[in-house]
Amino acid sequence: MGPIVGWHEFIGMLRRRGPVMAAVLVICILAALMMAMALPRAYQSIAVIQVQPTLLSGGLDSEDTANRLRLIEQRIMARSNVLDMMSRYNLYDAAPDLSEDQRVGQFREDVRINFIPAVGGIPGAEMDVSAMQVTVRAGRSADAANLANDISRQILSGNAQARGRRLAELIDTLESEDRRVLQEIAALEAEVAAFRNANVERMPENLEYLMAEQTRLESQRSELIRSLQELERERLALEVGTAETGRPAPVAQQ
Repeated sequence: MGPIVGWHEFIGMLRRRGPVMAAVLVICILAALMMAMALPRAYQSIAVIQVQPTLLSGGLDSEDTANRLRLIEQRIMARSNVLDMMSRYNLYDAAPDLSEDQRVGQFREDVRINFIPAVGGIPGAEMDVSAMQVTVRAGRSADAANLANDISRQILSGNAQARGRRLAELIDTLESEDRRVLQEIAALEAEVAAFRNANVERMPENLEYLMAEQTRLESQRSELIRSLQELERERLALEVGTAETGRPAPVAQQ
């Protein structure tokens, strides 16, 4: 067969080979449809859980949040929990030839829990996490949707329980610290009271009273000094009068 030149030869070729080409095309389409119908049906369901920073830490505990969610993922994908979910949703009943280990492995392939990093981060438990994506593939659409919702509820409840335990531990720590601080404050107040009682005159609040008392005592001292000087003068006068007369002064004068 030579090269096709012009539209007349191309149309003539279609007239000659058209039925054969149409038959081959129909056979390929039917074979593809039969193969597609023979393949087992699979449905996929995706659930997304948004992770927000807690108000308690002001968004600074992203590493702790990621580690907590990673531990929750490990508990969900544990063998006992996987067997429980397969039993509740009757998964892989259509494949009785699969062993228990094979079913667990197939479940872990069909169910994926992915961490979506925050803007500017990279995937990993130690980095910031903005959301979790639960992807479930099952033979029935209802099983895929129900299993995705069940795993999402397990993640939320596990996270709530972990945060509750952490808050309880934090509250216990703060209460014990508060009791310790109160005991130290009471001990310091006792020491201050004892010091005040032992050094009343040195306290600043007694300064005005102490200054007034000092002024009063100095005034009394001045009076006593003047009285003492007068008595000294009188004594000297008596001694001088006795020496001049040679006899003791009268009792009245003394």
